[in-house]
Amino acid sequence: MPFSNVLRLSQRAKEIANIIKSENGKISLVSHYDADGICAASLMYHALERSNKEFEVIFVKQLDKDAIINLINKDSDMFIFTDLGSGQLSNIKTYLGEKKIVVVDHHQPVNEDWKNLYHLNPYMFGIDGTNEISGAGMSYILATTLEKSTRQFIDLAVVGAFADMQVNGNSLMGVNKMIYEDAEILGLVKKEKGLMLFGRYTKPIHKALEQCMDPFIKGISGNESGAVRLLYELGIPLRDKNNKFRTLSQLSKKEEKKLATALVMELIANGGDAEKAKSLIGDVYKIRGSYEIREFATLLNACGRIGKPLEGLKFCLGLRESADDIYQEYRKAISNAISWVSRNLNNEKHCIKTEKATYILAGNHVMDTIIGTVLSMMIKNRIPTDIGFSFADSEGNTVKVSARSKAQEKDINLGLIIREAAGHVGGEGGGHKTAAGASIPKGTEMEFINLAEELL
Repeated sequence: MPFSNVLRLSQRAKEIANIIKSENGKISLVSHYDADGICAASLMYHALERSNKEFEVIFVKQLDKDAIINLINKDSDMFIFTDLGSGQLSNIKTYLGEKKIVVVDHHQPVNEDWKNLYHLNPYMFGIDGTNEISGAGMSYILATTLEKSTRQFIDLAVVGAFADMQVNGNSLMGVNKMIYEDAEILGLVKKEKGLMLFGRYTKPIHKALEQCMDPFIKGISGNESGAVRLLYELGIPLRDKNNKFRTLSQLSKKEEKKLATALVMELIANGGDAEKAKSLIGDVYKIRGSYEIREFATLLNACGRIGKPLEGLKFCLGLRESADDIYQEYRKAISNAISWVSRNLNNEKHCIKTEKATYILAGNHVMDTIIGTVLSMMIKNRIPTDIGFSFADSEGNTVKVSARSKAQEKDINLGLIIREAAGHVGGEGGGHKTAAGASIPKGTEMEFINLAEELL
């Protein structure tokens, strides 16, 4: 990625920031409800607030025609779209074209332009939005150009990249890497080697072990007493000198190495493979609020999936501390959904398997807000094909479609496939090469599947 491309992107950001600065009317900030979208909205929220703009924040599951039509009723002079919009320019132009429109997105754009459109997309500057910059990263560039103090939230741009699966191995590429290095210099992201367990900095050691589900460690995962017993046998105290529960991050290097060895042995002894065992140890990243970066991304996704994205925005801006209630509600929903999908993988009514892909027809058995997350988890090792599609009933007479790929196949672009297949059946969709989504009319699922098969 030539640095000149980044400079051209930055110059365009300055032009758009000046447009926003000159706006004296009401602004509607519209963003996606997932972790990347919440981070993107939070960055823009800070910049607009510091710029003394009058604005409101709106989160949407998907920017389809109905969602855009609903925005007509907003008494706004400008709409700023973050982490969405580039694939929906035609409908935005049709229904909101007379308003000032700012689109700050990283998804593959459609070829559309008009006088009141101010479009900032990495693909316009030769930068790959699939793995070189996230929606939050794009929002960070514009937000810091608008208001320099937004730099204090740079770690949110890194969270967006991790949340959007833009990590190659365990490292970032392109603009993401530049942003990460900046965040590290500012001391807002700290990397270290260690056990990659959920709650490394925030949960008691035995709770972090109990809640480890990927990989599943027999006798420890989901078993608090088993986790406590293991720590006792290893001679690792649960509490510190002040009688407070210790976290994984508070273990000495010797203690953590001892625990890691024991977990790997337990995993392999119970049929786990070596690759899964390796996944227990790696680079961990500490960010704001003493969260590990993947844990924070999961928290934000949880907020969106259970219909509370504004709570996620509060977490990003440091306006809320406890996440226990969010986690509990989200974990229960995910657990129930995975159980249902696992039980129905061999049920032809709910699961169609071909040489090219696996299609999960969940209907109203799985919430449309978490079906994509469930598919992402299932595609890793529970689905026989490298590509998976899932379908769940959504609002009105529509079905939410999600697509995921476990392989970086150069000749397969799920974003384009799902957009074309959805369009053929009267729906809308788009996304990245390895992760995409759509909304289609109920009853067109089989037609969509046949089209997807042809396109694959």
